[in-house]
Amino acid sequence: MVRNATRFRNGLKKLGYIMLQKSVYIKLISNGSTFRTEQKYVRQFTPGKGSVLIIPIPLRHFIKIKSLAGEPFPLETLTSSIINL
Repeated sequence: MVRNATRFRNGLKKLGYIMLQKSVYIKLISNGSTFRTEQKYVRQFTPGKGSVLIIPIPLRHFIKIKSLAGEPFPLETLTSSIINL
């Protein structure tokens, strides 16, 4: 089980995902067709047990994310190549 989780985590990192918090990874994807392709890639690393959820959030909502407590997440690291904040 631990090996599967490590393989999954390393696979996400190779695909360009950034850890937002423990067990929560994030990646900005520019369009719907890329989103569908991304699902196929992530599925290759998905362990047999546990939950893996992919939640599409439109860019116009994504850029409005606000940190209410703790260290703010640097959204510009994800968005700088796609949009100008």
